[in-house]
Amino acid sequence: LEKWGLETSAPAKAFRKVENSTIQVSVENQGDAGWQAQLLQSGLTLEDKTLYSLSFEARAPQPRDVSITVSRDIADWQNHGLWKRINLD
Repeated sequence: LEKWGLETSAPAKAFRKVENSTIQVSVENQGDAGWQAQLLQSGLTLEDKTLYSLSFEARAPQPRDVSITVSRDIADWQNHGLWKRINLD
């Protein structure tokens, strides 16, 4: 879990806490765009034509949409095959 970081860009404001094998993200201001507060893991090496699996559990104190994406973490932000919006309710 320590490999997961939280990145924010103004005006977003969020905090990350690791406790009891979970990551808790508290968002005070989600910003103007969905990418302005993001939990991310950088430095992964992905191989072409390789199937990967992602699983997690998520909840929120009130209904909200969350985007799940696998993409480059540098400019051109190329998508690597996963972009999904889910609703936490």
